[in-house]
Amino acid sequence: MTTVARNSIFWYSMPLWMAIGAHFLIAGERLNGQRILGLIISIAGLVWAFSDRGFDGESGNWVGDLMSILGSICWAGIGLSVRVSKLRETSIEMQLLYNLAVSAIILLPFSLLFGDWIRDLQTVHIYMLTFQILVVVAGGFLVWFWVLTIYPASDMASFGFLTPAFGVIFSWLFLDEAISLTIIGALVLISIGIVLINYKPKHTKPV
Repeated sequence: MTTVARNSIFWYSMPLWMAIGAHFLIAGERLNGQRILGLIISIAGLVWAFSDRGFDGESGNWVGDLMSILGSICWAGIGLSVRVSKLRETSIEMQLLYNLAVSAIILLPFSLLFGDWIRDLQTVHIYMLTFQILVVVAGGFLVWFWVLTIYPASDMASFGFLTPAFGVIFSWLFLDEAISLTIIGALVLISIGIVLINYKPKHTKPV
């Protein structure tokens, strides 16, 4: 219902919703002038990207974009719920396990509302599911934990801003999706906004 490039922009707007929720729910994470400016810039980028809707139907429709945004808000909600509940006392591995278990319990029965559980199962679908399980979920988190043992978490988190950029680039490179100047401009605005929201100047030690 939307393109990979557009989904990459809307889905990875999660830090915006996280910052807004943290302002009201978490002590010590209130929005200041710099972060508010980042929110304004990023939201302007989202509006710009949302308005770039062609009339040929190839880019999907506004429903797909809206579902990507709602998914991003729910993703932020997961992070906020961990921060404000007893889940914050558990390990990251257990938090991931809770997410997967609860998702399976809720989504499998819910999928009955959208047809059969298995629809035209082909070899490519099995490969894609295996890739998600082994590489994205298991391998990705293992590598992430290993990297965190070497580099500070705050420094590594900034690399997450590259994800939507890679999504846009790969959608053009591998899926032959048309990338408009509006999409690129919106990506730049959102990235700038997220950097402003998360940037914390390093305090120099007194000599």
